[in-house]
Amino acid sequence: MAHDARYDRADEFMDVVLGDWNTWEDDALILDKANNRFADPAKVHRLDHVGRYFRSCGPFSVPRAHTVSRTGIRLTI
Repeated sequence: MAHDARYDRADEFMDVVLGDWNTWEDDALILDKANNRFADPAKVHRLDHVGRYFRSCGPFSVPRAHTVSRTGIRLTI
């Protein structure tokens, strides 16, 4: 794969990951064991991304983490 195409693919990948994480509204989590409710479905949305390299209907099965860290690089979402 050509150099520019690799970066285009990486950019699209980040768009998909961040887009999937953002399908969860901040207050979507309920965590109510007594009523067997994990999240408010009205606050979890589809992404429906169709790009050159990736497709994702989203959402992730878990809400986003507010900070992602890998090998010393920290990204706050």
